[in-house]
Amino acid sequence: MILNIADVVDGRKREMRFDGVVVIEQQTAPFNHNTDRSSAIDVSGRVYRSGDMLWVHMTYEGMVQFVCDRCLKPSEQAVSGELKRQLSSRDEFDVEWFIIKDGKLDLAQLLADDLVVELPIQLICSQNCKGLCPQCGADRNEQSCQCEEESIDPRLASLKNLFN
Repeated sequence: MILNIADVVDGRKREMRFDGVVVIEQQTAPFNHNTDRSSAIDVSGRVYRSGDMLWVHMTYEGMVQFVCDRCLKPSEQAVSGELKRQLSSRDEFDVEWFIIKDGKLDLAQLLADDLVVELPIQLICSQNCKGLCPQCGADRNEQSCQCEEESIDPRLASLKNLFN
């Protein structure tokens, strides 16, 4: 969802309200982990001018699509939150604001940046997910395998005897 906020940037308006659905495509969101589904998130908020500064303040709620890091099955997680960011058209290194280009604000990119920080590093389908067997690749949630659990790298096997 791209907002044309040129009127607020130029000072013709002090505030612009918005609400709608932001679709975060796989290419935009690093948390999708190769799922072929997009994440649709409901957003509402406003872009406003406070003195010389531009701000966006919005709330969001929806489902994020991803592939479980343990079992590699498509899954989803509910997300909701609020974000407030300063906006600027100046592109400078190591700044705290979100960049707007040509009077347009990309809400999908803004939301994706916030979600990457808010979501856990390891996205899993459930706390009880057992994942895949590292030896045979079987999904441990659906079947058990007869693989040996403890495998020691032969190059480090002699270290095991140091503590006995």
